[in-house]
Amino acid sequence: MRLLKINELGADLAAVERALSAGSFAETLRGPVREEVSAGIEENFANSSGPEGQAWPARKREGDGHPLLVKTGALKAAATRGQAEATDRELTLSVDLVYARTHQQGRAGAKIPARPYMGASERHLDRVGEIIAERGQQLLDEV
Repeated sequence: MRLLKINELGADLAAVERALSAGSFAETLRGPVREEVSAGIEENFANSSGPEGQAWPARKREGDGHPLLVKTGALKAAATRGQAEATDRELTLSVDLVYARTHQQGRAGAKIPARPYMGASERHLDRVGEIIAERGQQLLDEV
């Protein structure tokens, strides 16, 4: 058994810090993490429910046969394949449609209920954690 000296530990920790500082998580967030979050949003639209599984409020009147929030598909496309910005610490997805916020949060004055579609289920978020942990491990293995 080999004993580790304090000065060796300091060198090892410095190497780990350099590896983590040099490795960019932005690409991980822009790629596999975004794909996983988008899959969660797709699931919300498919199930007509929010990320925690709560069903969206039904229409007051019968619609024209299309699923809730999917009349043209523009909202779903913008939410799953729209604008995304990533840094090494954050992924921001945004939907640039005038009615997007209304559907997400509702609008009491217009009697439009909230139908949250942005966000991912716990299962998808667990997978995001695994993706990030795998990338971190890859960086540490390179030390």
